[in-house]
Amino acid sequence: MSLKKLLNYFLVSVLIVSLLFVPNSQVLASNENVESSELISINAKDIYNYPELAQFIEEIDPNMGELPSEITESLSIEEDIDNSIDEDFSSTVSSEDRAKIMELYGLGEPEPEYVLDEYYLFSSPESLVSPFAVRPDSTWKMTYLTTSAGFFVTLSILQGNAVDSITGDVERQTLNGTTWQKGTVSGFSKTKANTGKVFTWNAAPVAVAEAYIYDITVKDSGSTYNYSNKGKYNQVRYHFSGGHYGKMAAMGGERHHIVSSAALKSVGLSSYAGPAMRMLTKDHKLTPNHANSTEAQNYRAKELQYLKNKQYQELLNFTVDNLKKIADPGGGYGTLANKYRYALSDALFYAHQYFNIPIK
Repeated sequence: MSLKKLLNYFLVSVLIVSLLFVPNSQVLASNENVESSELISINAKDIYNYPELAQFIEEIDPNMGELPSEITESLSIEEDIDNSIDEDFSSTVSSEDRAKIMELYGLGEPEPEYVLDEYYLFSSPESLVSPFAVRPDSTWKMTYLTTSAGFFVTLSILQGNAVDSITGDVERQTLNGTTWQKGTVSGFSKTKANTGKVFTWNAAPVAVAEAYIYDITVKDSGSTYNYSNKGKYNQVRYHFSGGHYGKMAAMGGERHHIVSSAALKSVGLSSYAGPAMRMLTKDHKLTPNHANSTEAQNYRAKELQYLKNKQYQELLNFTVDNLKKIADPGGGYGTLANKYRYALSDALFYAHQYFNIPIK
C-alpha cells in the first residue's frame, strides 16, 4: 500500500474518533438551538418528584399551592348558589347559625369546598434525552376547579408567551340513583390564550351530584398536549341539603330522615315535616336507621326510646355520633358526618325548631 493511501486511512480514523468523543456541553449546545419543541405536563402533586424542577417552579410561581385570584372569586358566591333553590330549608339558615350548630355537634368549621387539579405545562426542546435537562422555554399552569358555583378552567402564564390555542369540550353529567346520565356539552376555543379564565360553567345545580367531564387540547409551537378526565369522575359537584323532608327534592338522590320516619310516627309526630337531608343513594343505604336489618331495627328502637322520654337533645347527639362512625365509601371525606356536614348542620338546625330545642 502506498504512503499516500496510508495517510488517508489515518486521517479518516482520526475524524471518526473525534466525532465519537464530542464533549457533552457541545451536544447540549446544539440541542438548545433546535427550534421545534414538545409539550410536557406534570401534575402539581407530583412536582416534588423532580427536585430541580420544583425549585424552578418555586422561583417563577408565587402562587404555588394556592388558588389563583380568578378562582377565589368563584368561591365567594358559593352561598348564593347553595341558596338558589327556594324549596330547600337551607335557604333560611344563616352562616352564623350554621357555624353554631357545627360547633355544637363537633362538625368542624365552615369553609369553602372545592375540587382542584393543577398541571404545570412546559415547552421544552424535543431532542433532549431528559425533558428537564435544561430549563423549559415556556411554562404555564392549567387549573381545573369544581365548586358549588360550577366548573372553571384557568391558565396562568409563568414564563414565556401566550399559548397558541386551547380548545375543548366539557360535559355536565348528572347522577340518578347510582347511574351517571349523559348531559349537556359545552365547547370552547381560545387563541393566543393569556392568564385568566379559559372556560366557565357557572350555573345552579340540577342534581344531587354533577360530574364535569373535560377533553381539552393545548397547542403551542406546533406541538399538542391533551387533557382528559373521561372515566375518572374526579371533578364532581355535590348538592346536599338539609331541612324539611317534605319540601326537599331528591334531585336524583334520596331524602334521609335523620330521625327515622317510623320512630316519629310511633309518637304521633309528622314524618313528612321531619328533619332530613338529601344524600347520594349509595350513602343513604349506609345510614343506621335505613332498611329493615336487625341492626336498623335496634337502632330505631333506641330512637323511639329517646322520643318517648322527650330526650330530644340526646337523640340528636345519638344521631350525629353514629354518622361519625360510618366511613365515606368514596374515601374522600373520612366519614358520612364529615361528607354531609353542611347538609347535616342545616338538618340539625331545623331539628332544633322541630323539637323545640334551644341552641345553646
